[in-house]
This record gives sequence, C-alpha cells and structure tokens, in this order.
Amino acid sequence: MATKSTQNKIQSWTRMMARWRRSGQTVAVFCQANQISNPSFYQWRKRLAEAKASRPKTGTPSFVPVTVVSTAPSGPAAEFVFGSGRVLRLFGEVSADRLAALAKALEAAGC
Repeated sequence: MATKSTQNKIQSWTRMMARWRRSGQTVAVFCQANQISNPSFYQWRKRLAEAKASRPKTGTPSFVPVTVVSTAPSGPAAEFVFGSGRVLRLFGEVSADRLAALAKALEAAGC
C-alpha cells in the first residue's frame, strides 16, 4: 500500500496531468509555465498511465449475453472469385449498394 505522501503525490500529479490536457499546451510550454522539469512530467505521466492500465476494469462484464439463431445460412450471399484463385465469400444480408461498392473497390485495387 502506498504511503500517505505517495498518495498525495499521485493525486497532485493526476490533477496536474488533467490541467495539462485542458491547457492545450505542449509539454515543454506547460512544464516551463508551471516550473516542472520535463523528465519529471514524463516520468509521472508514464507512472500514472501504467497504474491506470493495471487497475481492474469495473463494470465490464466478463461474459456478454449471446442470442443463438437456430437457422444457419445455407450459403454465401455473395462470392467473388479472383484471377489468383482466391475466393471472398460474404455471408448474411448484403445490400445491393454495399455489394456494388465492394465490387468497385476490389476492381480499383486490381483484384
């Protein structure tokens, strides 16, 4: 567990980082205006980011409900066969507009 002094520093630097983000200033300008050394700023920014990344995310479910559809599609909705022999199969509903846009993009890419 962090000491009270360390907790105070973490809170202080967290507020400092928020002020910097809101300021729109570069790190160098912000540090100069607030009499902070650039290395200290970068060290604390990294430290706070690592601490945030290591905290468990709350409210994020481990499992997401899934609805199982009883009927599987019988085959692809569209299929493109390229000169190289590669095949692109699209399953599910594909609108005519999307299909036309995909065909145009593939043609432009030289597929």
